[in-house]
Amino acid sequence: MNTLMRIACLLLVSLSFSISAASITVALGDATSVTTKQEIGTIFIASPETADYQILDANKFIVFGRERGDTRIMVFDKKNNKIYDRKVNVVRDVSLVNRQLKMHYPDLNVKVEAIDEQVLVRGEIINQTQHQEVIKLIGELLKLEEDVTVGNDISSGDGDKDGEVKAYFNKRVEYKGLVDKLKIATADQINVKLSIAEVSRQLNEELGFKWSDMLGDQGKFLFKDFKFGELQTILTAINDESVGQMLAEPNLSVISGESASFLVGGELPIVTTSNNGTTVAYKSYGIKLAFAAKTLESGRIRLKLSPEVSSLDKAYQIHGDSFPALRTRKAETTIEIKDGESFVLAGLLSSDDVEGISKLPGAGDIPIIGSLFRNTTTERTKRELIIVATVNRVKAQHQSEIQMPYMQRTSTLNRLLGLTTKPKHGVTYELLSNGGFEK
Repeated sequence: MNTLMRIACLLLVSLSFSISAASITVALGDATSVTTKQEIGTIFIASPETADYQILDANKFIVFGRERGDTRIMVFDKKNNKIYDRKVNVVRDVSLVNRQLKMHYPDLNVKVEAIDEQVLVRGEIINQTQHQEVIKLIGELLKLEEDVTVGNDISSGDGDKDGEVKAYFNKRVEYKGLVDKLKIATADQINVKLSIAEVSRQLNEELGFKWSDMLGDQGKFLFKDFKFGELQTILTAINDESVGQMLAEPNLSVISGESASFLVGGELPIVTTSNNGTTVAYKSYGIKLAFAAKTLESGRIRLKLSPEVSSLDKAYQIHGDSFPALRTRKAETTIEIKDGESFVLAGLLSSDDVEGISKLPGAGDIPIIGSLFRNTTTERTKRELIIVATVNRVKAQHQSEIQMPYMQRTSTLNRLLGLTTKPKHGVTYELLSNGGFEK
């Protein structure tokens, strides 16, 4: 008997909970109908300014939204028993937005829903560019407040220029009250291969490289059909400190719309003394590169590149104090190129003048006649910084598409007698296939 009473109580509690747990969502200016099993006696609504009702017959009534907000509606039968209890949410009307999205992007599965005071957008899109277009369209149609944000890593880097490069494509337009749950189907990745070389100005003239002619007149940028491999061969052949040297060959990949940076060098401590004490700040130097890349709808690649090459210079004396200095050459450019194209940055010159004198002690110090016993030299070295970059769109490969290297073990006897064995995947192949771990 007690068991039956407990079951009955649980059923009553669950029934009352199911009556009051659900809610009705009505768009502003829209309506929805409700049908009850029992005849309607009385309807009570907590906030008639938010939502109201209209009775159609003994078992049906309509709820319509007046203004955005929440309220509660209760329905009682002829005997004042509660037969219906719901929370009513009057939300923003997003039907126009969904129709516009379907018209502009018929192949996308994107849906906008209004939840309380916020708007939720979910679905799958193609790339980052389309993501920004969809978000902007929704924000403009709903007249939401715009909020431009950048990535978390924008403040990193050395100096304002690095920050500007990293923030160039990381700017994202967001809207307050818009919950973004869109997923990108396949993120485009861009690979940038650079060769940064420093060659003597004289060598450029001897080899016949005239970068100003290749780049065109002032204000123009031309892409010449030269082979990157041939230029790479020349730069490798002259990798001699007397005529030229390859400073760096970074090969970086980045997701479209994001940024990457590269630094090979060191950090110079800069000591500052004040009344509050002594502080030490570090200034990086060496070969630095910051770039941001983005794939456009046309398939072209927009690239913002900021290379910098710096080295320690002599210290300067100011009021008896010694201050270190840096010799810096840097450039910044934004271009659009096709997949697989290369471009050249040049014209960053540096000049070193070295004066020397050798003389016979004593005799070389005699005025006028001493010139016969002296030898003076003046050496002027001009160097030019050349940056060659090749940009490609890349995609991840499945493990089955990758040819892993392997080492085939042989015995000393087989090598002595010249015997061959049937090739098979060696231990190196198995090790690399397992990610560097043995099973």
